[in-house]
Amino acid sequence: MRYILLLTSFIFLLQASEVSFSDKKNRKDDSAYTVQLFSAKSIATAKKMVSKVPKNYKKDTHLYKVGNYIAGRYYKNSSYEDIKKVVPAFKESGFLDAYVLKSTTKHMREELITGKTANFQKREKTTTVAKDTQYTKISKYSKSDIILKADSAYKKGNENEAIIYYEMLIASGYKSKKIINNLCYLYGKRGAWFNAKRIIDRENFKGKYLYAYAYGATLSNQKNFYENLSPYIMLDKSGRLMLLSGYYFEKNGDIEKAGAFYKMAYTQNPSDVYMIFSYARSEDIQNRKQEAKELYKKILGKISPSHPLYNSVSLRVSQI
Repeated sequence: MRYILLLTSFIFLLQASEVSFSDKKNRKDDSAYTVQLFSAKSIATAKKMVSKVPKNYKKDTHLYKVGNYIAGRYYKNSSYEDIKKVVPAFKESGFLDAYVLKSTTKHMREELITGKTANFQKREKTTTVAKDTQYTKISKYSKSDIILKADSAYKKGNENEAIIYYEMLIASGYKSKKIINNLCYLYGKRGAWFNAKRIIDRENFKGKYLYAYAYGATLSNQKNFYENLSPYIMLDKSGRLMLLSGYYFEKNGDIEKAGAFYKMAYTQNPSDVYMIFSYARSEDIQNRKQEAKELYKKILGKISPSHPLYNSVSLRVSQI
């Protein structure tokens, strides 16, 4: 019998971070999918970035005013399946942070920058420079409002809207572990590795943010999950990245490779019941029943009957 690891990895990661999410769907019927290529602080910088867009995509690439920054986005149609196909082409062209963003046609029309940019240019004068980082000043009232909107969007499952608000807050210099953590998780769901990497590296490899990204990327089965995270996986002493790597390869049908990572996760943290469980499942799936049974028994020796794993593990022990 094969147990589903998604439940266990969800419980494990939820305990290890502040990630939370909602499955509520955005009920707006005027959804529009676009590819966010970059964000910039000035019109001049944004125009330089647009000049690097491949010719066949340039006519459908526009600038949008989002909060206190300018976003360069490619928009062709409202089909998610069609729009996501162009993301690799943009990444190959140098837009490594490109990811699909869901908005509404109404919001896109309101945010679209035409020839009238005076109001935005006035806002640019409020920026200050601290060391090598440019921050945009936001009043206490506006900041509180943005925080509330970000929290609301996140809890409702409006992830694209939440990303925009989180990015605005971070761009203003506002630091909150919960906000950074949630943003990295959402970046992970979109495979926006280079966006998350800047945060992770700037924070001197804060494990929680890396785990949040990895969790999101695993849930959405990002193609470059292992390629992006491999430099970090072997350095992670907790075994969490190894556990998620195992789940990633299992989802993609590579049971042997998944088993290797589950074993490494267990070796790193042999007292954690979720590490033991993932390794036991791996042995079970690969028909090493006796090894699996001993690991299952080890779990039962560590947990009470009220534990979420208890009934499943007890049943499996009796079946082997």
